[in-house]
Amino acid sequence: MSSIRRTLLVWLLATVAVAGALVAVGVYRTAYDEAAELFDYQLQQMGIALRDRIFEGGGGGGSDGEDFVIQVWRADGAVVFVSSARLVPVRAPVGLSTVTADGGDWRVYRIDAQNQIVQVAQPMSLRRDRAAKAALRVLVPLLIALPLLAALIWFVVGRGLAPLTGLARSVAVRGPRALDPLPEARVPDEVRPLVASLNDLLARLGRALDRERAFIGDAAHELRTPLAAVALQLQLLERVPEGPEREQAPQAQTRGIDLGLEASAVEVEGDAESLRVALGNLVDNAIRYTPPGGKVDVRVCTEGEEVIAEVLDTGPGIPPEERERVFDRFYRGGAAAGSGSGLGLAIVREIARRHGATVELRDRDGGQGFCARVRFRRG
Repeated sequence: MSSIRRTLLVWLLATVAVAGALVAVGVYRTAYDEAAELFDYQLQQMGIALRDRIFEGGGGGGSDGEDFVIQVWRADGAVVFVSSARLVPVRAPVGLSTVTADGGDWRVYRIDAQNQIVQVAQPMSLRRDRAAKAALRVLVPLLIALPLLAALIWFVVGRGLAPLTGLARSVAVRGPRALDPLPEARVPDEVRPLVASLNDLLARLGRALDRERAFIGDAAHELRTPLAAVALQLQLLERVPEGPEREQAPQAQTRGIDLGLEASAVEVEGDAESLRVALGNLVDNAIRYTPPGGKVDVRVCTEGEEVIAEVLDTGPGIPPEERERVFDRFYRGGAAAGSGSGLGLAIVREIARRHGATVELRDRDGGQGFCARVRFRRG
């Protein structure tokens, strides 16, 4: 992601450069035009000053380096005076005009007196050179000011972004448990919404951590009873002598529940102990909620490219509106209220997820009861 500082500097400096160039062109053209007007004024004043002067003789020499060339004719057209041989005597229109003669362009001012015609000319090349130099002298302060303005922009942008830098620094030095809100005093208006959003996020994180702490406390409380029950079952199991009685599912036996198994030879890729825990939880749930004298069947088969493991019982089942919620940890609703830890189906779903399998809860086909089905992809 691009830097805000760099983006601002690039665009501001580019804007200043373009604006400076446009201003420079405008100033140059204005100064150039004003210099040209001044040169025209000088031609006019010189012509007016020479209009009433009496010239005699056929002309004068003069130097080729003079800035102005003066020509004077009598009323009958005879040349009275020529200050330089650089300009072929050409009569320009009365007033100011630009003519081409002697291999270049000339700016000419002609004024007619009663007995003579006075014409003052100046080379356009000389005028352009002097006008350009005058315009450049005007541009010097602007050319000096542009780098200073760029440095000022650099400084101002840095100062303007300082609050963001300070905010980033204050967030970076915080520990993982520092969720107190960021200070909003002396925060610029443009940064205030960001600080407010960060404070809102910190508040939501604090509430989430509080919920997690409460959840952990509740979980610890809820697990005490199941763990105590497991410990008691282990103690009782240790007292049972080796033999068939030790291998029975004692709860099903004492309640007269018929346990059945219908399985074909299939294989799935996964962790055997985790799969045993998952199927054991499903069987334990089925036995727990099946009334005495009921039936619990375990079936393993294949359907196309899938391996199906399902546990069927003749219990009351789970209402459709609760079938998704029973996968939540510690949820015990309906007939399950007050029994179990509420972790069995949550563990089953997590193990299934790790094995790329899905868990379905549905009514048993063809009669009363419930079916918990796990679908595995064949390895």
